[in-house]
This record gives sequence, structure tokens and C-alpha cells, in this order.
Amino acid sequence: MPFQKMVTEMKEDSCRKLLLNVAERMPELVFDISSALKVDDKVEPEKPNTSIPGWCTCHNCQDMPSDAENLCCDTRPQNCISQRPEFDIYCFEPEVLDIANVMRNDVLVLAQDDDINRRRRHAAYRQFVLWRCGHLGTGNSVVVRSCCVLRIRRTFSDRNRQYRGFLPNRLV
Repeated sequence: MPFQKMVTEMKEDSCRKLLLNVAERMPELVFDISSALKVDDKVEPEKPNTSIPGWCTCHNCQDMPSDAENLCCDTRPQNCISQRPEFDIYCFEPEVLDIANVMRNDVLVLAQDDDINRRRRHAAYRQFVLWRCGHLGTGNSVVVRSCCVLRIRRTFSDRNRQYRGFLPNRLV
């Protein structure tokens, strides 16, 4: 029996239990499910914003230094990953970022960076990747979405506004 047919034939109580079980195991899916269920009947059409790049659908991106970094989360503006509550929890809680840094430095035997904003900014990028992609392993990397990079940079800014951007072959 196809999954979709099985779910539509489930009783409301069983469906509710299934969703609660999924939410406990994979909380990030709750937001994907809720965004898929939203009805946009009452949403007014968005006015075109000329500062939004053509490749951006969430309206929170801007052109990045390289083509590889011009990557959107591909959601509607109201569902942008960079605006989700779990993004705040995983990528902006100072305690989470500090613990992640201490663990990384211990495992890789690295000295702690003295610049707290740079340390937390880089930890936020790593937390985002871990949250959205899982553990990638040494030598593997992915591009963090432009909207998320911009929000992380605004929160943990460099005093000179100097950012390295995506380095595909970076090992550490």
C-alpha cells in the first residue's frame, strides 16, 4: 500500500500519534510538514524587490562573492530556513556554539581563537551544516545557504567586515 494512501486512510488519533513520533525523532521535519500544509489563499502577491537576486526565492539572500555561494534555501519567504526558530537554537545560542568549539578544538587539538565573534560565526556555520546535512566527514564540505550566511554574519560580525567565504578544499 503506498504511503500516501495509508496516511489518508488512517484514523485521526493514529495520524496524530504518528506525527508526534516523527516530531520527537526528527524535529526539523515539523517545519517542513507545516510549510507544506499551509494554504496561501489569503497571501497577497509579493511586490518584486529589485535588490533580491533572481536565484533567490526566500527574499533573504543577496549576491555573494562567488557563483558557488549564490545558493538559496529555496523556500517561500515565510518559511526561510534563516528565520526558523530551530535555526536560532542550533546556530545562535552562545552556549551551544561555545561547547561545539571546545569539543572541536579538543578533538582536533587546536588552539582557541581569541576573536569570539569569528569563533562563534564559524561554529554557527558548522552547526548549520550538521543540522541540515549531518556529519560530512573530513575533506567534505557543502555551501551554507546565502540567507543563513548573511544572518550569521550579521549576528557574529567581523569588525573589519572581512569574510573568507566558502573554501571548498578546507580541511579544518
